[in-house]
Amino acid sequence: MEIKAEKTKLHLKQPFQLSRPSDNVRENVIVEIEGNFGEGAPLYYLGETADYIYSASKEILEILEKKVGFDYLTENPWPRDLLKFPKPALSAVSQAVYGYLASQKGKPLYEYLGLPKPKDIKTSFSIGIVTPKQLEQILTENPDYAVYKLKLGGDDDIEIVSEFRKLSKAGLRLDINGGWNLKEATEKIGQLATFDIEFIEQPLPPGELDKLEELTYNTEIPIFIDEDLNVFSDILRYNGIADGINVKLSKGGLIFDTLRIIQYAKQLGLKILLGCMVESSVGITSALHIAGLADFIDLDGNKLIEDDPFVGADLKNGVLAIPEKSGTGARRR
Repeated sequence: MEIKAEKTKLHLKQPFQLSRPSDNVRENVIVEIEGNFGEGAPLYYLGETADYIYSASKEILEILEKKVGFDYLTENPWPRDLLKFPKPALSAVSQAVYGYLASQKGKPLYEYLGLPKPKDIKTSFSIGIVTPKQLEQILTENPDYAVYKLKLGGDDDIEIVSEFRKLSKAGLRLDINGGWNLKEATEKIGQLATFDIEFIEQPLPPGELDKLEELTYNTEIPIFIDEDLNVFSDILRYNGIADGINVKLSKGGLIFDTLRIIQYAKQLGLKILLGCMVESSVGITSALHIAGLADFIDLDGNKLIEDDPFVGADLKNGVLAIPEKSGTGARRR
């Protein structure tokens, strides 16, 4: 049985600037079990590195392979003895494990997990902080999406949104990545009210609970959290404050941890955005299997890179389709 973990570098097609420091190369970890793959993207804003996630992934694989077996995760979907490991490593391993177990049953992953088949999954396309001229070029090169997500957090935020609305009638979401303070957020959201914004992601820096509550109370544009959601208990902290949450496999940890977050948040009335990091088709395809539970989809990380070493989910006219294969359906190019 072939079982391994490896690091892979992903190069962005063009600079992808955020309100926090970022670069044009990402290094993720790929886990493989008999041709079934999982991917973990380090949470750089938490100080994680690819080396750290790689080492953790190898240690988890060794525990599962040599001590308890892969069926352990079906018998213990929330194993306490693995909680010490970083979430991207747990995510990568569990994607590969459940993909392997599903393939042994001849079932696609969503069916093996008892989830609805993802249908008509429309993803947004993300655009980093850009100039108005760059925005027009990007929209021209990527015209087929029904919704876009603009990264903001610079001096020209309102001008960029205004320019977008001149160029497109598509749906629009904004992601600030914690780049505004409360005063700035209040002023800018007031100016954005006429631009038909679906929601705004993480407008304030993580941890500013009271300020976020004040902001959400005073705006009609829904507010979602991303960097503020890192553990299950965060849902309770932000219940009644945020309107929705951005759930990502690499942030959730084991797949059943991610499912638990989604299901509990929905019970509280929170909307679910299923998002991603910059990832290959491995991570995107794995996430697509749980997309039937989400209200909004942002699974475009593999379309931002120029050297995807894998193939999986099919994308046409901004709509994702699950591979008609057992397991996750992702494979090496």
